[in-house]
Amino acid sequence: MSEYSGYYNERKFWLNITPRSFDEMTPGNMKFRIKNVMKENGSLTVLVDCESFMFKIKNPTSQECLVTQKLQDLKKGEEMEVELEFRNPEEDKYYLKDCYHRENAEGLISIVNVGIGSLHYDRNSRYFDDEVIERNYDVIKFNFEDGERQVFWPKMKEDTEESKKIKDIFNPIMLNKMRAETDGASVNQKALEKKNAKNKKKKKCCTIL
Repeated sequence: MSEYSGYYNERKFWLNITPRSFDEMTPGNMKFRIKNVMKENGSLTVLVDCESFMFKIKNPTSQECLVTQKLQDLKKGEEMEVELEFRNPEEDKYYLKDCYHRENAEGLISIVNVGIGSLHYDRNSRYFDDEVIERNYDVIKFNFEDGERQVFWPKMKEDTEESKKIKDIFNPIMLNKMRAETDGASVNQKALEKKNAKNKKKKKCCTIL
């Protein structure tokens, strides 16, 4: 579970997620289940948002660039299943320069519950990280005050041939991007890892509004 999850758990998050950890995935086990466990009778809209160069949601409700999303309404006691799969890095590497703002290939997964009818499609949505970024594509978003969420950092238990291939393509591209942003060639792999570790500690990071 990510460091963010404890913060968001202080709010009313009515979903039971199985398994609870996303950092020991294996090629044969990249699924998780989400259950509405509201105490009162009530329905929720659940939005799963995966922003990742390594993973994507299988059969997503919406997608663009390196974001895939799955949306489903759940009555009390109902469940939904979400399955991840590896991306094709050769096809998706062209999105890294302008569409990806994470410092590792794995990215993050946000799971949100909101009241029925609170989600809508929006163009030019704003994403907050170190700065406000304009995205010119359709995504699903919500009013943050109306929704509760948890954030997870997916990771393979052990690197596989596919995950190594993805990282081998990801790392040089992102290092070059960092060098261009810092106007220098002193950035190395350790600097990329250090920046990624620093960003994981931030609590204001979100991929959905």
